[in-house]
Amino acid sequence: MRVRVLWGVAWLGLVLGGCDQAPAAPPSDPRAADEVVVGVAVSLTGTFAPEGLEVRRGYELWAAHANARGGLVVGARRQPVKLVIHDDESDPTTAARLVEHLIVHDKARFLLGPYGSVQTKAAALVAEQFDTVMVQGNGSAENLFERRFKNVFAVLTSAGHYTESTLTALAARGARTIAVAYEDSSAHADIARGAERFAPSLGMRVVAVEAYPRGVADVRDLMARMQSLDPDVLVACGYFNESLLFVRAARGLGFSPRAMVLTVGPSNPDFLAQLGGDAEGLIGPAQWHRAMAHRDPVFGSAQDYHDRFSASFGCAPSYQAAAATAAGLALELAIGRAGSLEIGAVRQALRTLEAETFFGPIGFDEAGRNIKKSMGTTQVRGGELVLVDDGGSALTYPKPPWITR
Repeated sequence: MRVRVLWGVAWLGLVLGGCDQAPAAPPSDPRAADEVVVGVAVSLTGTFAPEGLEVRRGYELWAAHANARGGLVVGARRQPVKLVIHDDESDPTTAARLVEHLIVHDKARFLLGPYGSVQTKAAALVAEQFDTVMVQGNGSAENLFERRFKNVFAVLTSAGHYTESTLTALAARGARTIAVAYEDSSAHADIARGAERFAPSLGMRVVAVEAYPRGVADVRDLMARMQSLDPDVLVACGYFNESLLFVRAARGLGFSPRAMVLTVGPSNPDFLAQLGGDAEGLIGPAQWHRAMAHRDPVFGSAQDYHDRFSASFGCAPSYQAAAATAAGLALELAIGRAGSLEIGAVRQALRTLEAETFFGPIGFDEAGRNIKKSMGTTQVRGGELVLVDDGGSALTYPKPPWITR
């Protein structure tokens, strides 16, 4: 079992040499008995490692920043965070086993979520079994909320609403047909169904909705079928690696829809580095972007968070990292409002929490879904990922086509 542990007691003030580094671990705090143990199982290896590493960094940043301020406010005193992180190897069975290990052996009082809806659901089942609160920012499948877990709270926008603002902006600029390809998994199926359901209300005709298997290695045939339908908009719902496949296959085929929307990929700096000019014009629904007008008293503005993360890790944060930090912040705020570490008090504080954060507004419904936050839209322009729509109408319809012929 791969294990990574952060005993965070000091603020991260130095720029690290590369994006693959984590904050250096300071010496153990002599007040160890007062530490609040927060456990995480997240993908550091395997299929979801690119996203999982971003999630890890987001959690580490939150814990370090909390400890730099003296720790979590618990009643009349502050208690430092001890963040314990295990690698779930991108496997839900492993995630479930590790979450139990975190609770039983590592004595985690609270949990922060994994990356991905399948892993999050596995972790949630264990959190319910052991009556342990878990706040998460990277599991968006609607079935996570349909189960109405009493201990699971999600700071992100749920999957069924991912594409609404993006499609609204594209329809306003003349898009009339849409094709959707999605990985055969719960979260991506929810995104696809949401797009299929919402597009007709905008006057857009859905010409195809097609699933592809998990772990797909070649999407050229799928893209060729999509190309034959000549859609104005292609929505591709997959993870980092699949998004790379989609773009490369489209380039190879000369397939250039007027807009190509990728649900995961463009927000990750590695994605742009690997594709270079082929990423130009790509569009992505955005849970978070540094240009969004969100702020809080802890991290400041979205831009302030971006700058703090960049100084700590030597690279810009993805929305996955920001969501992870926001999950930690939501837990911190709930503990402060509860004035206690007692599970029932913290759970009730989360249920009634209403807060403005650098990530966006947070307020949970009875199922643990954040119903206060909306999505934005980003686009790659000049090699940079820029915010082009904040739920309004700022999107520039990409002309000429984004693929260089």
